[in-house]
Amino acid sequence: MQPTGAATDPAPALQLLVFGSADCLACEATADALAADAGWQQAVQRLPTRALDVDGDGRELAARYRIGRLPTSLLVNADGEELGRVAGAQTPATFTAALNGWRRTRSTARSRSARAVEITREGAAALAETLARYHASNDGDGGFAWWLRLPIAVRGQQSSASPEVLHWRNRIEFLQAAQRHNPLQADAGAHKVLEDPRVGCDRGIELARYLDSTRSLDPARRRASLQAFRADAEAALARDAFAEPPGCVDGLPLVLATADLLAALGEPEAERQLLARAITHCEQRIAGGAARDRRSAPLQLAQLRARLASRAPPQAS
Repeated sequence: MQPTGAATDPAPALQLLVFGSADCLACEATADALAADAGWQQAVQRLPTRALDVDGDGRELAARYRIGRLPTSLLVNADGEELGRVAGAQTPATFTAALNGWRRTRSTARSRSARAVEITREGAAALAETLARYHASNDGDGGFAWWLRLPIAVRGQQSSASPEVLHWRNRIEFLQAAQRHNPLQADAGAHKVLEDPRVGCDRGIELARYLDSTRSLDPARRRASLQAFRADAEAALARDAFAEPPGCVDGLPLVLATADLLAALGEPEAERQLLARAITHCEQRIAGGAARDRRSAPLQLAQLRARLASRAPPQAS
């Protein structure tokens, strides 16, 4: 993702800021995927790009732009205004389409957000984008407060008309419940999020959020929810983590969250089998030598092995 030929950039007023950290496995997975993608490399060929560590040289800018999830790629103009962001380990196609769209229109995220009060297709897109940006900033309270400030008619009609608006409203609601340590609301919110196919490659992080935020929930209710989430998680593993090529850039969060789900259901052997399967798959990827696995696969393998070692069954006396 390093800039090349910046002196001849036809749009020198734009700059791509890529936020990550040294211990961010999703950042490595994303970097590998983008480096191996010809479409992305062409898109950023003459675009000045800065890689920023949120724990080091990028700390101040991360606070300024309210960077929550890593990695986050942010396109800004000459005034430092955000044109758009992509957060998390998304596919190269998602990154490329977003980047090309922002460069084409040059509109700022703030100006698009102002259109969220319109009951139009453009208004729905602006509404969903703004909620997604709050979610990427890990700001459940801020996102839900912004949602409530919209006119009631806008909220009602756009929630009914736009599945994307409803999806992000539900995710903000779940995020807020989890951050407020409200297990009952988190349980209800998780069903809306995890039963929505739009959660896609974020299923792992949302399942992990559920497991972490509902520890004090009534055990019977929590177990029923985990059983309800299990089938979709296992289907997603086959499609998004273990397929070749995998459907998601980074399948590790889903593997670990599903392993945690199995542990919470009291199935340690199933948990160990899943981890062993993930290790074998990761070893095969490394042996295959694909560019998309160059840096991320060895790091994922080390984490999976450590996790499996910690789950070794007790030795018979």
